[in-house]
Amino acid sequence: MLQLLQDNPGSAYWMALALCAGLSLAVSLVLVWTKHHHGHLTLDHTEGVQKVHHHPTPRVGGLGIYLGLAVAWYALPPSEMRLLLGVALAAGLPALLAGLAEDVTRRVGVLPRLLATMLSGLVACL
Repeated sequence: MLQLLQDNPGSAYWMALALCAGLSLAVSLVLVWTKHHHGHLTLDHTEGVQKVHHHPTPRVGGLGIYLGLAVAWYALPPSEMRLLLGVALAAGLPALLAGLAEDVTRRVGVLPRLLATMLSGLVACL
């Protein structure tokens, strides 16, 4: 399989995309299906101006996206691994951690999340 990906780099991109999408979907579905176990920490309320869900919904969806990217990283050719690791994974980590902290504790203010997002943008630029 590895030899096939090395001989045809275009297929590596499709493999990475399929892994990313598949794992993101799987993690998201597991989060929804298991919300009765972690809901006391992760469920969002349905009342409020910006609320669009009719039923309590897990707030930690970014976790599935990030894990999908991390697994897709392994399917890319070595030349592309560095770009994905540097930009998407490393740069996104501060924003992800601040978002998850807010999703679970609901005690992270707007300013720390904004600063974490700005730090993610700065790391991506560098």
